[in-house]
Amino acid sequence: MNKFRTTSKQLKKMIAKAEKEVNLEIEKQLDLVNCSMVIALYRFWNYRTDRISKILYKQQEIWNECGSDSNMSMIRKCDEECDIELTNYEGVSYKNISWLNSIKDTKPLNDYEWLIFRQNQKKWTKAQILACVCLAMHRAEGWGFKRLSELMNHMEDVLDENDYDRNKVIQAAFDECGYDWLGQNNEKAVG
Repeated sequence: MNKFRTTSKQLKKMIAKAEKEVNLEIEKQLDLVNCSMVIALYRFWNYRTDRISKILYKQQEIWNECGSDSNMSMIRKCDEECDIELTNYEGVSYKNISWLNSIKDTKPLNDYEWLIFRQNQKKWTKAQILACVCLAMHRAEGWGFKRLSELMNHMEDVLDENDYDRNKVIQAAFDECGYDWLGQNNEKAVG
């Protein structure tokens, strides 16, 4: 048994807490980003449910593609393919963050490194999901820097209109676009 790999109960609890917080943040940001995208595409580009669903499926493909390779950063891939450099909510570029920008070793992170990684990742979930949106629009629809920038501005406006409230944004996507994000209003949903 490797004495350096053992962890305390407290560290295990901290890791479990960080994992839970990251997963909750991902769920929240997925709802906010994707529902604001649905509304923006509906309002400004006349996209309807079938085209929007195509984009969401493309996003899932890209999420799986990037998630399957620990050396692949979705944010960096967005910069390389779409020429869009995303930042976190503090305005920090991924280029200034070594754990996002570096090629990871093939050896697994130890428990302390994993804890720090997950705690930092929470700050980058929105940027990761926005990168996925940009990559999906770029690959599926051929959108470039200008349109992607417009889309992100419109998405931010939608979030602002709804006070960055997750439930309001989800409801607005249904009310305005007929897009039933949570699958709760199937009898009313369009498409």
